[in-house]
Order: sequence, then structure tokens, then C-alpha cells
Amino acid sequence: MNLKTILLGALTMFAMTAPAQKIFDVNLYQGKAPNSNGDDSDTARVRVFLPSEREATGRAIVICPGGAYEHLALNHEGYDWGEYFMNNGIAAIVLKYRMPHGEPDVPITDAETALRLVRRNAQGWGIKTNDVGIMGFSAGGHLASYVATHGKGETRPDFQILFYPVITMMDGYSHEATRTNLLGKHVSKRQERKYSTDMHVSRTTPRAYIALSDDDDAVPPANGVNYYVELYRNDVRGSLHVYPSGGHGWGAKMGFKHHLEMQMNLMAWLKSF
Repeated sequence: MNLKTILLGALTMFAMTAPAQKIFDVNLYQGKAPNSNGDDSDTARVRVFLPSEREATGRAIVICPGGAYEHLALNHEGYDWGEYFMNNGIAAIVLKYRMPHGEPDVPITDAETALRLVRRNAQGWGIKTNDVGIMGFSAGGHLASYVATHGKGETRPDFQILFYPVITMMDGYSHEATRTNLLGKHVSKRQERKYSTDMHVSRTTPRAYIALSDDDDAVPPANGVNYYVELYRNDVRGSLHVYPSGGHGWGAKMGFKHHLEMQMNLMAWLKSF
């Protein structure tokens, strides 16, 4: 038996015994989901991406894809990021949340339940309960920031990552389709204030990473910028990145001109705490 054969055999044995990455789906609810949106066929679930035990950092991120609270961009704002984080030692939990159809508590409940699910499975999934963040894109960024500013105990994330987020529900400043799908056609001033997440930032809001493009013609960049200003006013650590181009909805698309720069900026931020 030559040296090459011995080395090949050793590597094969290591591959067989080394704990591997895991990807699996979990239904968010057993039985009927709370806060009905009127569509019983619309179910909530998560796809879990676990890094190998050898590479796991213990950190986890619940990911909320965007889609104006009308549909979900599950691939480039969800599963693609799940694989990316998993390959970097971070557990990712991609949330397929239910559409609100004018009932805002529906997706909010799903996001809070996903955070509870992660923390209650922390030991088995190799996750630290005090290092669970939430990430959201566009309307998913609104959902993530709402949970970040309102969550308590198991439903409070330890950090938040917002990509080109919808933040305000104020008429004329919000993304119209997102606002209508979340709150309905007739929105009261009280509802506008309640679901404008920049109005609920406090000193207990978790640190945030915000990324957007200056030429975003769908969701006004002022949404993310104003959220950062409120974080700064409340002494909450934040990192704001405004790219000169890219428009809206780039997610994990390689065609985004600043894709590699964005990834490096994000990973540098994640390694800073």
C-alpha cells in the first residue's frame, strides 16, 4: 500500500466521521396557526441551515425575505443567504412567513415564533441563545426592525441586519404596496405611528447593520437612513452603508455591482462583536 492510498483512506475516514452541514425544513406551527389572515393554505415554516460542528461559531440569524408583504423572494433574499452564512459558520433560519392581508399581527407572530424556535432548539442546533440575530430585506426589513424594536425575552433579537428596509408607514414616505398589504387601504394615524419602526427605537434596541443603494427608486433610502439616525440618537451601535448604485432588491445576486464589497462589509461588522 503506497502513501497516496493511505492518505486517501485517511481523508475518506475523516469525511465519514466529521459532522456535516445540515439543511432541513420545520413547520412553525403544529395545528392551526394563530392570528388568521383568512387564507388557511398560507402556512409558515423555516428552512434551517446548520454549519458543521467544527466550523460553527454558535451564532444564528433568522432571515426574513422581502416581497412587499405580497410574496416572498425566498431564493436571493433567503436560501442563498442561508448557504452563505452556513458556509461561514453561522446558523441561518430562513423564515417563510404568512402574508398579512391587512392583518399585521400575522407575519409579526411568525417572526417572533421563529426566534423562540431557534432559542428553544439552541442546544441541539449548536447555537448560543444570546447570539441570535434577525435579518430582513425590504418588507422583510420592516418585519425584522419591528421585532427588533418590540421584542422582549425570547423574541428579542441580539442584533439586526436590514437591507434596503421599509421602515416608515407614514403616507407619502412609505412603500405604498408594503403599507397597503400590511395595514389595508384605510390606515389610521395611530396605525401609521405604531408600525413605523423608527418611532420605536430605544436604548434597548439591538445593534444594527443597514445597507441600501442611493438610487433605490422603490423604497426611499431615507427609510434606512432615518432608522440609523434614531439608533444614533438613542446610543445604539449601528453601521450604515449606502452604495452608489444597485437600485432595489439585489439581495445575494452576483449582478449587484457592489456584491463583494457588501459581503466584506457585512462580515467585518459581524466579526466586530
